[in-house]
Amino acid sequence: MIHMHLYITASYIYYSFYLYLSISVLSIYLTQCLYLSISIYLNSVAPEAKPEPKKEKKEKKEKKEKPAAAAAPTPAPVEKGPLTVNSIDLRVGLIVSCKRHESAEKLYCEMIDVGEAEPRAIASGLVPHYTLDEMQNRLCIVICNLKPRKLVGFPSNGMVLCAVKKDESGNEKVEFVDIPAGAKPGDRIVAEGLPVVEVLSPSQVEKQKAFETVAAGFTVSSSGEAMWNGARLVVQSNGLPCSAPTVRDGILR
Repeated sequence: MIHMHLYITASYIYYSFYLYLSISVLSIYLTQCLYLSISIYLNSVAPEAKPEPKKEKKEKKEKKEKPAAAAAPTPAPVEKGPLTVNSIDLRVGLIVSCKRHESAEKLYCEMIDVGEAEPRAIASGLVPHYTLDEMQNRLCIVICNLKPRKLVGFPSNGMVLCAVKKDESGNEKVEFVDIPAGAKPGDRIVAEGLPVVEVLSPSQVEKQKAFETVAAGFTVSSSGEAMWNGARLVVQSNGLPCSAPTVRDGILR
């Protein structure tokens, strides 16, 4: 009897556990089915979501693309006036000392005051035309924006402009151009009636061959006045003309 009672109890426990397990499995199965049904319903009702376009590459590309820099405006070309003798630095000079060149027979080595801190060393081939005494304390026209160069070893920093005329025998008469009263060393000499412009630098004179260009216009009139292309050469400070003492219808060189 006891054995029968134990058997019935064990059977009851076994079948109860089996029933509980079956119900749990069935519950899980029904839950999954319900979840699947809801998912299917929602997917059929809701519109299909479209993936957003990728922007990273475009953004990177935009970062690489820089706006083109605005082109700098082209400056308007500076109009240059015609080259005239007023582009050449002609000044009144005073010979403060002079000596013969050591080896060149025709050269004088002068120190000329042209209004600067120190006199300029200039060599001139005037030995055949003036004695050493006649060279002292002379006023003259000096070209001051030529590049320095050595004449037979002497460093010459400028050029003296003289009146020149050939006689019937072919000999040249060379003489200083007289400077009008009241002029002083350093005063600028310009062509009367032409615009007074800033003189060229020695480098510009050389590069543009400015002196060679204007030199052909230097003349001496029939009255002895120093001229450039028909315009008188005058001292800028007082407007008085420069003249040759005796040369007429000649040139300046």
